Amino acid sequence: MTIIATKNSLQKTSLPPNFTFVQVREVIQLGPVFLRATLEGDDLSSHGDDSIHFRLAQPPIGTDPVWPSVAANGSVVWADGPGAIHKPVYTTRSVDHQTNRLITDIFIHEGGRTTEWAMQLLEGDNARRLVGLVGPSGGGLMPADRVLMASDETGFPAAARILENLPDGATGQVFLEAEKGAECDYPIETPAGVTLTWLSRAKGERLLDFALTALPQHSASKIWFAGEREDARKLRDEAKALGREAGDLRISGFWRR
Repeated sequence: MTIIATKNSLQKTSLPPNFTFVQVREVIQLGPVFLRATLEGDDLSSHGDDSIHFRLAQPPIGTDPVWPSVAANGSVVWADGPGAIHKPVYTTRSVDHQTNRLITDIFIHEGGRTTEWAMQLLEGDNARRLVGLVGPSGGGLMPADRVLMASDETGFPAAARILENLPDGATGQVFLEAEKGAECDYPIETPAGVTLTWLSRAKGERLLDFALTALPQHSASKIWFAGEREDARKLRDEAKALGREAGDLRISGFWRR
């Protein structure tokens, strides 16, 4: 049994084993369309160096949160109603096990509840500074010597994490789509043999078009895509039609048009 302190009350609950409380230590602006949050906990050892995704459990605005609990049958219970927790999936940009600090990057977009939460902290309001990490989850990093990668802003942090962990001799292509292309100023480094092409939606350049055009040239590459769900389906179907094995594909739809 664990006792959790919130701003206005104490809540008793049996927390899920993959749930960890963390405090937001810092939120900074990372170019015009991203924020970077530094989270600190007591023990982040479950978030290994190859762990890439987690759920960022954020308390509601203006009321006490109801954190998850474990039911008698072992299932995890997330409350509905006013105290419900928002728990979208985010990317571990880096983790430091010496300081128990984890960094994640947040794409700023209109109507985003996590955007609202992070902006609140950036502006100095710490009312929702205590949050939870659930996980880690996902397929981990993507070891590969040859890659074709394509992503819009929703996948930039994961793309950056994968790219910086490729071997020095890796080759391939990366396409990144943002409203104004490279002007988004998101920091991404690639191995010398991997070419990076920025695409601008404002100029009518579309991620799926470039990924489909490049696909036949990458019969021996691992394929990684993050973007709109229908675009992801089209790319996956085309890759399978070209005879690509499922194990070589990491194609994800992070949002729906």
